[in-house]
Amino acid sequence: MIFLSFVGSIPSTAFADKTAALVPVIEEARSNSQSTINLLNSLQQTTDPKLKSRYTNCIGYYNQVSKYLIEAEGYAKTGLYTDVGRAASSALEMVLHCEGEFKEPPPQPSSLQQTNNKESSLCYNIFKLSGSPPSVV
Repeated sequence: MIFLSFVGSIPSTAFADKTAALVPVIEEARSNSQSTINLLNSLQQTTDPKLKSRYTNCIGYYNQVSKYLIEAEGYAKTGLYTDVGRAASSALEMVLHCEGEFKEPPPQPSSLQQTNNKESSLCYNIFKLSGSPPSVV
């Protein structure tokens, strides 16, 4: 009887630990994505039509990032870690799409590059913490 109660408690402990590790990282990524959207809204005031278009596209990508991170947080809180990994992978893909907008000159401002790099790292960390199989990314 003691053995069964011990074994029965392992999944909930593992669940609590993984969720406790994931949620703060997801919250930081959500905060960073909102800061990036705010930055992009500011940058979008440019008179350069090429840059304005790129910033508009990036705002769309980051709106998707925010959506995926909200999903990831919900999945983390219910123990659906494979789904957390998928959502983080999708968010990372959107960040990379934004970065791809600046493959040709003019380059992205350093402030945007820094927030993109931070968001990429956070999304990747969420993916790794979720324990998803490598084939998801």
